[in-house]
Amino acid sequence: MTPGPPRLARPLIVLSQVRTASNALTAILGEEYGNARLFHLTSGDHRDPTAFEGFQRDARAEGHEIYAGHFLFGVHRHLPGPADYATTVRDPVDRVWSMFLAAGKGLDVPLDFDRWLAGFFEARDGMVKRLNGFGLIPGRPEVHDAATGRVMETVPTVGPDHLARALDNIEAHIPLVLLFGRQAENLVLLREHLGCGPLFSLGRQHVNQSGAARHRPTPAQAQAIEAANPLDRQLYEACRARFQARIAARDPAFRDEVRIMTLVNGVLSEPGLDTMDPARLFQRLMALTGELFRRGDQATAIEVLHRFSSKHGVGEDFCRGVLKLVRDFGCVEAVEREERVFRGKFGGMVKGC
Repeated sequence: MTPGPPRLARPLIVLSQVRTASNALTAILGEEYGNARLFHLTSGDHRDPTAFEGFQRDARAEGHEIYAGHFLFGVHRHLPGPADYATTVRDPVDRVWSMFLAAGKGLDVPLDFDRWLAGFFEARDGMVKRLNGFGLIPGRPEVHDAATGRVMETVPTVGPDHLARALDNIEAHIPLVLLFGRQAENLVLLREHLGCGPLFSLGRQHVNQSGAARHRPTPAQAQAIEAANPLDRQLYEACRARFQARIAARDPAFRDEVRIMTLVNGVLSEPGLDTMDPARLFQRLMALTGELFRRGDQATAIEVLHRFSSKHGVGEDFCRGVLKLVRDFGCVEAVEREERVFRGKFGGMVKGC
């Protein structure tokens, strides 16, 4: 059977900013690493092994390699050794508007936007706050300080010094600052950092969607969000500039991998669907690769199929079919690569292809 990804040299804490596709990213990492290697922070009470107290116990024993969830910067102090962070930043207007739509979902009485914006801690420079180590922990209504591990008696007001500290923390501890909306580049960068296989989820590539793209704020609401998030705006623009410069400096091989992963993401993305049914996924994959073959772009079709055949949980019949196609249309290197995948996953000689 295919071995899992190599063990990480140091643990990775995925510090999930609110409304930055963190559930999808956790699902993607979970499919690659499994529950034995990934800890997902949830909102249970202190007895729940996946609540924050459970994380504290687990971290002391370094029980997992990846810790994902709405953590605060500074929780690495619970680990016995050094750790890296990854986080995703999002345009403040889009992020806060998505939070507002999610908060009001299913309520009998609509939320009052102005009151919500003024009263919800995360809605005002929440990214800078979290990167300074204070914010909300899942399942807890109080504002916590990660440096002390205590509830904050007064809600802090953030200023330029906090923005500078957030950027310093990124520079020192967060080698991966990803950009919401750039999923293909994000996943290729993350895969490189982890040294694992292709990163995508077969069924949960896009989950917990708020509908923010379909229901935009009014100009007055967008202006109010901007006014409440001046530091988050500066943080986001600084991170976006760094991200774009990093991508621009990469070689053609990186850009080609992003191109392939963009096609993979397209197969896994359908408007209005949080989860992808296996039959629907297969239908969409066959439609894409069939079109690529019709265009004479066999090489791209083979690369897309290879990303799926390499995934854990993809069955022998599918992989056998991919191998047959690659033998019919692929180059020698592609055939040898696919045979290695098949033998690694299912063992023995490759027969019946």
